[in-house]
Amino acid sequence: MYTSETVIILEWRKLPAELKDEVSQRHNFANDIFLEHLSEMSPTGEETWQDALVEANFHEYYADQCSTNGYSDSFDTFLREYGLTIDWWLKDQPFDFSGAKRILFRISW
Repeated sequence: MYTSETVIILEWRKLPAELKDEVSQRHNFANDIFLEHLSEMSPTGEETWQDALVEANFHEYYADQCSTNGYSDSFDTFLREYGLTIDWWLKDQPFDFSGAKRILFRISW
């Protein structure tokens, strides 16, 4: 049996350098692979990436970390420290995230 789902595939070589650096800090990987993007913003249950990548969700998560965990740095610092720079970048891209439950990086150089 198989399943079918919508997937967004990002070409590694076309990503901005700062995003490549963020991914490289969290993963060890080789050439010619697909690497799934996972973060605190990843969709759960019936959510899709279209549901997850809403600006209000980022601010809500930031406020939650400030109130429950005493986080006190700026929002920009929060995005970097919590590994959400890629997610923040993705929300402004012209991709059709409707139905997408996974985002993959195609690593090749």
